[in-house]
Amino acid sequence: MKAPEKQRGVIRIFSGGDIFGVSGMRCVLSLLPALIESEKIDFCIVNGENADSGSGITEEQAEKLFGCGVDVITGGNHSFEKRALWPVLDKFEPILRPGNFPCPPDEIPQEKKDLFTDTAPSLPGRGYITLEKMINGTPEKLCVINVQGREFMKPLDCPFRYTEKILEGLEGYPGIPVIVDFHGESNNEKEAYCLYFDGKISAVTGTHTHVQTGDARILEGGTACISDLGMCGPVRSVIGSNPEDSVQKALRQTFLQMREAEGPAALRGCIIDINRETSKAVSITTIDEKEF
Repeated sequence: MKAPEKQRGVIRIFSGGDIFGVSGMRCVLSLLPALIESEKIDFCIVNGENADSGSGITEEQAEKLFGCGVDVITGGNHSFEKRALWPVLDKFEPILRPGNFPCPPDEIPQEKKDLFTDTAPSLPGRGYITLEKMINGTPEKLCVINVQGREFMKPLDCPFRYTEKILEGLEGYPGIPVIVDFHGESNNEKEAYCLYFDGKISAVTGTHTHVQTGDARILEGGTACISDLGMCGPVRSVIGSNPEDSVQKALRQTFLQMREAEGPAALRGCIIDINRETSKAVSITTIDEKEF
């Protein structure tokens, strides 16, 4: 779908789904700059937790994404799987990971600091960021929060309470727009989160399942939401993996190392317009743009 004509007085955001592997990176790098220009995007967010062969993101990949117009890269359950990539989370402030992983560094009680030795370090990175950009000569701010769900996933700290804590301490809130990447398996949990924060957050975009949902809408309080943005990755695949591998795994019920699928990819996500004065969403449009 094509976004409506951009109106005066709105901030336009593109939020892209999970980038998967080589084809996902290629697709985003080739298609995103043109989308940003044609649709007059002000802020661009993508989920990069699957960029490096399905798990994590490298420094080189992050630099390429920032170079093509991405402002914030969010993460998910694969953010910490490759220990060698942990330094990337600290080097780039606009790379987020779910903030509700247990005991982030700033919440570790002083008397427990000795437990976090070299063999069990505190986690790198951060769960939210506030951006400021000049847009048409006017400074505009946007807060991006990254949380992970708990239904059918590892039992992290409560994403609801973590979000409330960030909002309570957020400078300028409620006067600035807030968008959340909710990385989760359960659409039920994502919808409950959207309804709970309706009117308090500008937009909630779901990631993780790699399948774009058809429920993009604006709630009564002015919060735009979609259960899942979909995947930026290979079209002929099973959520990014080689389809033959996935079929054999399902048929034989044995462990198989999944290989990346190859071939043409798609850029998926949504464009959200937010009223500058009220921080309420006024439109949400899904994007599914094929590479070839």
